Amino acid sequence: MNKNHKYYPLIKWVVIILVIVFIMDQCFKSNKKQSDLEANDPKAKIEKHFSNYDGSYTKFRNYIKDNLNDPSSFEHVETRYTDNKDGTVNVIMKYRGKNPFGGIITKYAKCTLNTSTGDFSDVVTE
Repeated sequence: MNKNHKYYPLIKWVVIILVIVFIMDQCFKSNKKQSDLEANDPKAKIEKHFSNYDGSYTKFRNYIKDNLNDPSSFEHVETRYTDNKDGTVNVIMKYRGKNPFGGIITKYAKCTLNTSTGDFSDVVTE
């Protein structure tokens, strides 16, 4: 019985290493599955840029909010998109915020999302 005790530290390290290798393997498989899913499902490639919470395109929402007269008054109403089938998406966001006189107004902001980079361009507010 005393002989077995000298192998316990070695066995413990082998088990720890095996657990770490297993966890890392699962993480990489998950990333590969996500990449495969995006390659086979264009909708998934688009929707990864949108918030699961309120459906907004996060980078664009933050850009619009930061450029308001009163950023703390920003309220996202809805976001919609149209796939251009060329790696870009037209995004239309409806939002509310205070104008310079303190009144709450509803406006629309539009942009073009590059689904590969996650960046946007061609911003128009109405």
